[in-house]
Amino acid sequence: MKRRDLFTQALSKAFDAFAEAGEEIIHTLKVYPEQKSTSSYLLDENKDVKDHLTLGLELAKNNEQNTKLVSKKRKSKRSFVPNNLKRPPGSISPDSKFKKLCTGCSECTYSCPYGVIFPIYDEKLEINFPFIDVNANACMLCEDMPCVKSCDTGALKLPKNGVFKPFGQANGIFSNCINHQTGEKTCNACEEACPIPKTVIFKANQPTFTKSCIGCGLCVKSCPTYPKAIRVS
Repeated sequence: MKRRDLFTQALSKAFDAFAEAGEEIIHTLKVYPEQKSTSSYLLDENKDVKDHLTLGLELAKNNEQNTKLVSKKRKSKRSFVPNNLKRPPGSISPDSKFKKLCTGCSECTYSCPYGVIFPIYDEKLEINFPFIDVNANACMLCEDMPCVKSCDTGALKLPKNGVFKPFGQANGIFSNCINHQTGEKTCNACEEACPIPKTVIFKANQPTFTKSCIGCGLCVKSCPTYPKAIRVS
């Protein structure tokens, strides 16, 4: 069973348990209306408690339907994504084609062993599209690429030449770098973490990043300073 199915099954059981508990409370209030328990006291003080509880049960049983109703009531539907977010590896271009093929199944999200991929709901298209933020959580560039292989629609594809489209370009913020503070080459964590040879080149004690950078974010992850001395843009 896939992780998505397990999650859906667990969520369904949770809603069922909530609904069952709520029905028992309503039954108790009906059978013992005069009993001065905490529940009946609340009922005496606020006649709408029972109605609110009933409404909560309906929302639990029809969670997906109510989510859509709430979405429709919003005045405007946006399709806004911050610039720092990127598509998962293997995403096809242009992005408009990716959106047509992606169904929002989240299989790539569930298949990522490092939890790098996460969904963002597109209010306009009403689909959860996958994204990554390499500055917050680097793509580990898995050899077997489980995220790409999990995609059945072709929105994510293995490149024919074995080279994925870059996520971005790493840029150094030398004022935050340990080497700037010590005045010598004290740290080369970014150079050691980079999977692409000769991408991180030191000029004296200052690291620079060549155009061979794919923007995976591993250098950002390895940087020991805070704020980080590297950012992928």
